[in-house]
Amino acid sequence: MRSVTASFPEIRKLLKIAGYAVLGLTAVIAAGLVYYGGQKWPDALPRASSISIVVITVALNFLAETRWIYPLIAKLTKRPLVHGLWAGHLTSDYGVREGRPPLAPIQIFFVIRQSYLHTSIESHTQTQESYSTIEHLEKSEKTGAGHLEYVFEMVRTAHSENKITIGYGKLRLLDQGQSMSGDYWTNSPTQGQLKVVLVTRDCEEINSFESASAVAEKLGQA
Repeated sequence: MRSVTASFPEIRKLLKIAGYAVLGLTAVIAAGLVYYGGQKWPDALPRASSISIVVITVALNFLAETRWIYPLIAKLTKRPLVHGLWAGHLTSDYGVREGRPPLAPIQIFFVIRQSYLHTSIESHTQTQESYSTIEHLEKSEKTGAGHLEYVFEMVRTAHSENKITIGYGKLRLLDQGQSMSGDYWTNSPTQGQLKVVLVTRDCEEINSFESASAVAEKLGQA
């Protein structure tokens, strides 16, 4: 079952817009039925209202489920746009507590699929994959900065490990939404930093490190 990423104020805003849209469309349809269809207002209004509710419900469902890839709509709704393939590196303090030298930066790809209500996050490195289980995306009313927070699970196979690790990440959108930077923590316990840049909004067929790397290399951002 997918979790809803939109906050309560965002859902309330969507419902308010839908309410106004139903009223406006009802008035237009009813006027058409009266002045062009020869119906009387008491008959036209219920029919127009029913048609409007169906039309707006279908439109809302389309908006809620369609891929969130249009910057203009994202700007108008003040909903951060994170859908796409992101490429970058992570640093980790793995083994440092045991006196080992820090690991070199690790190449990582994020595949984020987003609609108005839902967001899913996959990350891919050469040795492990992770999938988000809880996501939260918001835009600060005070600063206008977008933040993406998520809980994830990953199967660790590096360094002879074979276990599931739970983690939490928090990223901030930078450079007008073209890059993200932040921190992550896991129950290993490890922690580190992430920095990724947007490669492309087209990410539907990407599901592995190899496919992500091929797309990034093709677009000159490997």
